[in-house]
Amino acid sequence: MCFTKKLGEISGAFGEYVNGIREVQSFSLEEVVTSEIGELLQEKILVVAKKAAVFRGISAGAVQVIQLGVYALAFYIGAKLMDDGLLDFESFNLVLWSMAFGASGMGIAANWVSAAAKGKAATVRVFELFDRIPPIDSKPWNEDGSPRDMVVPSDVNDKKGEIEFKNVKFAYP
Repeated sequence: MCFTKKLGEISGAFGEYVNGIREVQSFSLEEVVTSEIGELLQEKILVVAKKAAVFRGISAGAVQVIQLGVYALAFYIGAKLMDDGLLDFESFNLVLWSMAFGASGMGIAANWVSAAAKGKAATVRVFELFDRIPPIDSKPWNEDGSPRDMVVPSDVNDKKGEIEFKNVKFAYP
């Protein structure tokens, strides 16, 4: 079960408690409600949150290892080329920092591209919603405000608006 679904279940239970706060207070159930919400959080949310935290930690560590590994490889290759006399220190720094800033800019641009793709997809969905024709007639009138093709019962003028209730019962569910 995903994190948001579990959180939705807990928020539903919490919403019931908030809606019935008078009953909770009347019966002095604050401690019971608090402990139940705490148990729900402990059982359902913390387990998933710990897994997500471990995954995020591993992925962040992998990014750091890759990034620092690329820098180490660049320094190693640069040192070899300088030892062989094929590259001087100024050229090495120029290339190294150009690559570093270029990669940083490309990373920022990649984040923007994914956000732009999500925005484009959302735009398409919004316009599909605007273009949708509802199954019911949402404009049952003409431009002048008169009703369009409405059939008016012939006995509508005979009604006086008086209502009589017989055998009506009411009870809470």
